[in-house]
Amino acid sequence: MVLSSDCRQPSYDEPYFIMCVGWGVILDSWQNQRLHRVSEYVNVVHELCTVLGMDSIQILADVHPSLVSSTPGQTKNISNVTIEGLAQTIHSLQEEKRVRLQKVTVNPVFCCCTTD
Repeated sequence: MVLSSDCRQPSYDEPYFIMCVGWGVILDSWQNQRLHRVSEYVNVVHELCTVLGMDSIQILADVHPSLVSSTPGQTKNISNVTIEGLAQTIHSLQEEKRVRLQKVTVNPVFCCCTTD
């Protein structure tokens, strides 16, 4: 769909309300989807960091400071760069978890305790 810059003239035969109001709905939906994706990624990072014994706050701050801000009303950055950074961080944490699990399964620690 192509819109004119002033949102008053449809570029082709579509109702005016779809052209103007529809874009607001589309934009809100798009922002909500991105915010939801960022929130899901942040939750995954927290979970992986808990399992790995890592500081999730520092890891998230390295991706973007807005992800850990405790200031009320501060928005989270939902840019492509932030989402890609979160995805790469999750991949790195999953890889670290895989490597650690592999070490444990290859070199299991046996308990040589005896009970009397």
